[in-house]
Amino acid sequence: MIALEITNIRDFMTKLLLSDTFDHLQTVEVSVTTYNTFHIDGSIHPEYYTDETPEAVTDRYSLWKDIKPFCLSIIKGKRVPLHFRIIFILGTADMETLFRQHDVSSLIPDINSLAMTVNYDSLILSCTSGISLRTFSLDKTAEKLWDQCLTKFFEQHDIPYEIR
Repeated sequence: MIALEITNIRDFMTKLLLSDTFDHLQTVEVSVTTYNTFHIDGSIHPEYYTDETPEAVTDRYSLWKDIKPFCLSIIKGKRVPLHFRIIFILGTADMETLFRQHDVSSLIPDINSLAMTVNYDSLILSCTSGISLRTFSLDKTAEKLWDQCLTKFFEQHDIPYEIR
C-alpha cells in the first residue's frame, strides 16, 4: 500500500471530473460533503435491467464515466467541497490483463480487488492504493505490482504527486 499526496489539486480535479482519465475504473463508493453529505453506492443492481436492455451486466460496480456526471453536479461551484472520498477498483478483466502482462497470473484466484481511494480533506488530496485478498498471504507481489502500476498511471497522465 502506498499513499500519494497530489500536488496539483486543480489539475487532478480536471482530469477526474472533466476528462476520461479515470473512466475505466469501477466506482465502489462516493461520499461528497458540501452543504449536505451525498453518498453514492456504486453497486449495480442487475434486477434493474430487463431483457429489453441490450447492455450485459458483468461487473459489480458502475464505471466512473457513468457516475462522474452526478459527482460533477455536486462538486462544481464557487466553493470547494469540505470533504470527499471516492473508492475505485480495477475491473476484473483489467486486473487479469495486468497480472498476465507481468507473468503473475497464478495470483489471480487470490485477489478480490485492487483499489484506489481518492480522499480530499482540509485542502489535502491523496490517493491510497489497496488490495483485497481472498485468503491470507505473506506474498506481497500483487501489492507491489499494483503500487507500481498506480504510480506509472499517474506519471503517464501527468498527475504530479509526492509519496507520503
